[in-house]
Amino acid sequence: MKKEWLEFEKAVAAFIKALDPKANVQHDIKTPDKDTNAPRQRDVWIEGFIAKFIPIKVLISCKRYKRKLNEQDIDHFKGEFESSNANKGVIYSYSGFNKLALEKAMKNGFSCMKLFTNEPPEIPEMLVFNQFFCCKPHIYIELISKNDPENCLIKWNDILQMTITLNNESLQLIDHISQIVNENENQVFKNLRQTLLPKSWSKQLTISEPEIGLKVVLNISELWENYVAKIDAYLINGTYAFENDKFIGSVITPIINLKSSEPGPGWEKIDDKPNSVKNSISIIQRSADIKETILNTFGDMKLIKLS
Repeated sequence: MKKEWLEFEKAVAAFIKALDPKANVQHDIKTPDKDTNAPRQRDVWIEGFIAKFIPIKVLISCKRYKRKLNEQDIDHFKGEFESSNANKGVIYSYSGFNKLALEKAMKNGFSCMKLFTNEPPEIPEMLVFNQFFCCKPHIYIELISKNDPENCLIKWNDILQMTITLNNESLQLIDHISQIVNENENQVFKNLRQTLLPKSWSKQLTISEPEIGLKVVLNISELWENYVAKIDAYLINGTYAFENDKFIGSVITPIINLKSSEPGPGWEKIDDKPNSVKNSISIIQRSADIKETILNTFGDMKLIKLS
């Protein structure tokens, strides 16, 4: 089994190499000591160019301690840096830094970094991420009133499969309802740039056959349930710089359960909409086969009036 500190060093070197493939990134090499010219071990050594022609050498020290680094650790690195002929010093700490370590490092021009590898952020108060929202639609059809002299409407299928005339064309009511849902969803998505989260909507629909005295009033609505991703459910890959509060890498949201009415344990239902659309991303689960969904949900159910 490979030692954890070695894996940490390799992960840091691989991440730096991925950021700049043109740079010469070497792991666990020896370079001459500035004073004695004797070979000294370096965790990660980078040679590259600024603005394509100014050469730069960077020394990276990787500390995989269970504790945060302190000012004595920075003093130790300072001696290592001054003997290396490097232009820039960087310290990667597995467990972060205490306050005095950060102050000492920054006064000496060292960058303090933390590497995340498929793990939740441990310092959410410093890391600034997009807020992720998951939005799930629920379609409702309500029977407001029914005048049915011949008592032919017993189940929802009896209403949904009625033939109506629309724009001189005959079609089943279920097809017309599907069109209404689809059109309103399209409008909801057009407005998302301004609203961030989809808005619920409702529409009243009247079906009548005067020759037999039949009249049905329905209310069709689509209500959206919104969930926000819990911060401890994020998985992140990347590096965080304490000196300027910047994170470079990727953020993976919690898994969304597409077969359930709720997205899953990594999400928390919210009732209030966020105050700002900045730094926010909405993941919208649009209705699938609207017609099939409605028929499967309502078809064999008996009709119940609201009033």
